[in-house]
Amino acid sequence: MRPLIAVLLFAAFHGCAHRQPAATPLRRVLLMGDSQSYRGLGLGLQTKLWNDRRLSVDAVAQSGANSSWYLDGRSGSWGLLWAPFQQNPERRAPAATPVVDELLKRFQPELVLIQLGGNSTDDDPAVTERDARELIRRIRAAGAQCFWIGPPPGWARHRERFRALVPLLDRVARESGCQGFLDARFLKVPESGGDGKHLDTYGPEGERLLQEWIERIVSSL
Repeated sequence: MRPLIAVLLFAAFHGCAHRQPAATPLRRVLLMGDSQSYRGLGLGLQTKLWNDRRLSVDAVAQSGANSSWYLDGRSGSWGLLWAPFQQNPERRAPAATPVVDELLKRFQPELVLIQLGGNSTDDDPAVTERDARELIRRIRAAGAQCFWIGPPPGWARHRERFRALVPLLDRVARESGCQGFLDARFLKVPESGGDGKHLDTYGPEGERLLQEWIERIVSSL
C-alpha cells in the first residue's frame, strides 16, 4: 500500500501545484505626454492603471511638446514632469525633453502611451505626420507596442483646428503599427470658466472630465 499511497500523494500534490496561477512580471508602461499629462492626466493614469490593472507606469510629460520634441530633446520653459513608477514625481523648469530613445532604454516598456497632438494644431500637417511616424518607428523598433491618446477639443472656436489634425494622427498611428488611437473629442469641454485647453482649469467640472478621460483611456487598452 505504501507505494500506492506515495503515488497518490505525489499526484495530488503536483495536481494542486499545477493549478496555482503562475507568477508573471508586471507589465511596464511608459507615458510620453504634453501639458495635459503634466497637469493631471499623467499622475492620474499612473494611479488608475496600477489600481485597476497592476500596470506600472513611468510618466514623462513636457509642457508645450509635440512629437518633434521627443525626437530632438528640445528644451521647454513651461515644465517637465518626471515621474518614474513608485518614485516621488519631480517638476522641472526649464528642462530639456528626454529623447524617446533614452526613455525606451531606461524604462524598457512593453507599451508606450503617446499623449501628444494638442500643440500641433498650427503646424504643417506634413511635418506633424513625418514626426509622428518617426516617433512611432523608434518605439516599435525597440520592441514596444504603442497607443496614441488624442487631444481634448477645447473651446468651440478651437475645434476647427482639430478637424483635420485628429484624423491625421489616428491614421498615422494605425498605419505605423500602434495598437490603437483614442479620439478625445467626446469630452464636452465648457465654453467658459477655463483656459480653453487644460481640463484642470475648469474646477470641479474639469476634474470630472479628467476622470472621464482617464476611464476611457483605461477601458480602451
